Amino acid sequence: VEAGTRRAVLLTDRVSGASALHPGSHIFFPDDAAVAKDGTVFFTDACEVAPAFSKVDNKFNVMEASARSLLQGPSGRLLAYYPRTKETHVLADGIYFANGVALSEDERFLVVAATYSARLYRFWIQGPKAG
Repeated sequence: VEAGTRRAVLLTDRVSGASALHPGSHIFFPDDAAVAKDGTVFFTDACEVAPAFSKVDNKFNVMEASARSLLQGPSGRLLAYYPRTKETHVLADGIYFANGVALSEDERFLVVAATYSARLYRFWIQGPKAG
């Protein structure tokens, strides 16, 4: 949100073409974010099932998409938005409904919650285990 105007500013809605995983794909279910000191925004995309839009009640059916993603399998992802380059990259995929991310205090790793498999995963972003 811009401080002066209080307007929301879109950072990203798709993966950059330069990403090694899923280049150019849409982001359908962004869910939770953690911001590093350098401004990098780490976030999860719960699944690759797009919520259906209902013209009747003018709303997205999130519950239906969530249920379909359970049947589809692990399609959740961990992503990073880099403000200097304005690029978004997929860091990890194959997560059962990626539903949250936390950045460690020393910013060496992220913890990602996978709701449907009831697990937490560590993803190293610095040091010898990075990537």
